[in-house]
Amino acid sequence: MSSDRCSFKYFFEEWTGRQQYFLDQLISSQNLDEDELKGIIAQVLGNYQQYYEAKAKAAREDVFSLFLPTWISTYERTFLWITGFKPGLAFNVVNNSVKDLSQVQLKRMDKLKAETRVKEKELSNELARIQESIAVQNLVKMTRELGKQLDVHVNDVLEELRKKMEIVVQSADYLRMWTAREIVEILNLRQSVRFLGSTTQFQIRLRLWGKQRDMMNKEETKKLNLQRNLFWKFLDF
Repeated sequence: MSSDRCSFKYFFEEWTGRQQYFLDQLISSQNLDEDELKGIIAQVLGNYQQYYEAKAKAAREDVFSLFLPTWISTYERTFLWITGFKPGLAFNVVNNSVKDLSQVQLKRMDKLKAETRVKEKELSNELARIQESIAVQNLVKMTRELGKQLDVHVNDVLEELRKKMEIVVQSADYLRMWTAREIVEILNLRQSVRFLGSTTQFQIRLRLWGKQRDMMNKEETKKLNLQRNLFWKFLDF
């Protein structure tokens, strides 16, 4: 594993740890005044901004590793869309956590949702075009497994691919952050606290569930291997 990949992995672990702190702050903010609520909301959004800045740096160093992340669970990977959550998932969180939207807010939210879907489709199509033009999976496998100097031509192709993938990842992350900020702009302060709290809680729980599932799968694999070894040992007489 490269040092850059390791550094982002360590950053990610620290960042997810900070999420619990911000969740506690959001939960305990019910009796705060408007200025204090604005401060907490700004801190939470700033924490996400730090994540995307660190991720952009990691993408410049090794964008392929973001498509095959080893620092999240197998279950978490099932939610990935261009190396992160699909921006539209935020609207599901709004629907589940904010029940007091006004008619004006609902109209603005529907408009934003439609805009986000269009941009999601554009990025999905762009990624598909890249994948169709170059055998991405084979090239990614080569870069991860060979670990030695590649042919000059292959390096040129990889460099071109790397640049295109980096742009797509940055665009997807920008859309994620843009969508979240636009949602907060539509919501009032206390609605924003509920939205950000539910978003943070969802991510924390998803990570916990993913780790638990991976641990259970590892234990099941160990049991199967033990049973298989005992079976063959029993036959060896």
